[in-house]
Amino acid sequence: MTSIRAREYRRLSKDRGGSSIAEQAQDNAQAAAEQGWELGEAYEDADRSASRYKTRERDGFDRLLADLRAGRFGASVLVIWESSRGSRDVGEWDALVKLCEKHRVLIHVTSHRRTYDPRNHRDRRTLLEDAVDSAYESDKNAVRIRRQTASHAAKGRPHGLAPYGFRPVYDEKTGDLDTWLENHDESYVPVELFRLLEAGHSLAAIARTFAERGWVNAKTGRPFTRHHLRNMATRAAYAGIRVHTDPETGKVTETEGTWDGLVPKEQFYAVRRLLADPARRTTRNGAAKYELTLTIKCDVCGEGLTVTRANLKSKRESYKCRHSHVFISKADVDAIVIPALLSYLARRDIYQQLAAPDSDDEQIRKVRGQLAQARASMAEMEAETPESADHARVLGRSITALAGKISDLEQEEQTLAMPAVITSLLGAADDVAGWWTAAPVSARRQIARIVLSPKLLGEIRVTRTPSKGRTPDVADRLKIRSI
Repeated sequence: MTSIRAREYRRLSKDRGGSSIAEQAQDNAQAAAEQGWELGEAYEDADRSASRYKTRERDGFDRLLADLRAGRFGASVLVIWESSRGSRDVGEWDALVKLCEKHRVLIHVTSHRRTYDPRNHRDRRTLLEDAVDSAYESDKNAVRIRRQTASHAAKGRPHGLAPYGFRPVYDEKTGDLDTWLENHDESYVPVELFRLLEAGHSLAAIARTFAERGWVNAKTGRPFTRHHLRNMATRAAYAGIRVHTDPETGKVTETEGTWDGLVPKEQFYAVRRLLADPARRTTRNGAAKYELTLTIKCDVCGEGLTVTRANLKSKRESYKCRHSHVFISKADVDAIVIPALLSYLARRDIYQQLAAPDSDDEQIRKVRGQLAQARASMAEMEAETPESADHARVLGRSITALAGKISDLEQEEQTLAMPAVITSLLGAADDVAGWWTAAPVSARRQIARIVLSPKLLGEIRVTRTPSKGRTPDVADRLKIRSI
């Protein structure tokens, strides 16, 4: 007699107990042998959740459904170790059962030691009841995990994989994550990253510096990219801060962590403000080349000027408005503006103004509180599903308005808080020229943007050359706008 051909589906989530993939295969093979079935190629998903909370697709399960729909399954029986291995999502499981019913495929659940026929209403009810029970257990676990995670966050306990530069420490009795400790084989990388960022170096320049030093990612053996370094620089864990985002409200809370940070909190927040600066600019290759680009403005349209050359052979550089309103020699402008800038920075009286603006810590805390609330509201709106076209339009307008409010609050926070690069200038008033020469171009650009503003030294604007009459000197074309 010809044996009935069967195919199996195996799955295991790394965060759950139960039979391993190998154990499932062994038990399924034994069950097939007892039934006299020939097992064909298996469908498999290792390290994949089957609940509605899953974050990654199950390729094996999707291929199983596709083969059933297309008539490529090629077997009379689907073997599963237990119902929850198929799915903990009632909708997914119902779809599988219906496909098996349509194509006359039996479902054998090895742990039940029983074969079900989806065409039989009693068997179908049993299979669907299993899915409801599995989904219920999944929901209970999800609620428990959310509560546990929130509780751990409130206590400042770490969560997830240890950031680069830390190593995890587990409880010997429970095996649970206890804390993070500094990994001296890696920690010098984030420490140097924060130091260089605070000093005004760009991410691209730091990536090149690390590569020149031969520093590579110890986990991959590859050089650090500016994207990796940016992610590293925005992780509050390096300052010993536990961050938790409520999955339902989107509210973000920061708590003192139970582990020691690698960098001071003041340094972390200074770097975070620097990276979040909406006026921060880089060139296409990420390397800042000129100090005054985009800071000096066109007097006609108000946009920042960029550097260009009259022709490819000429080495003479000029500042130019992208609308071609103004065109002026870069060297001549720099010869006037940069000495004035350095003279201003050499004045001891201006550092108190730079280091302590007309605000206090209470004002900054208030603005940051409003900013956190606005960002949480934005997260809620973005997660909302419109119920109608009118609702979608209203929601869109609300999101646009809130985005503008967030932008204004971010600008206000930046104005109230001392820019990080100013800290590297404090105490350098005796040798501003030396600091300027030694500082990276990205740091000089930040200082220029801060000082050449209407509230301080004044915004530099370039006027048009008159169409008739004497061509004015460069100094005559530079207009200072102050408030």
